[in-house]
Amino acid sequence: MGFDKPYVANNFYGDHIKLTESLTYKGEGYSVRVPTGFISDGTTNQGMHHIIRKFGPSLRASVVHDYLTVKGSLGITR
Repeated sequence: MGFDKPYVANNFYGDHIKLTESLTYKGEGYSVRVPTGFISDGTTNQGMHHIIRKFGPSLRASVVHDYLTVKGSLGITR
């Protein structure tokens, strides 16, 4: 279980990122595949950017969160 890669391949796109490779998270009995070209705003943390970096270690989880926010349960494969 977990992410298929230890990084997020991306290009900066203003204050967002655009994936240059897909990103997959595999859970127990399901997976979420975020496609190449998806645009994310990184970690949005309500003004805590001085503590938690917008494009820091939590970026993979933030990208999956943003994707599921857009796609809802349609983004989950069981």
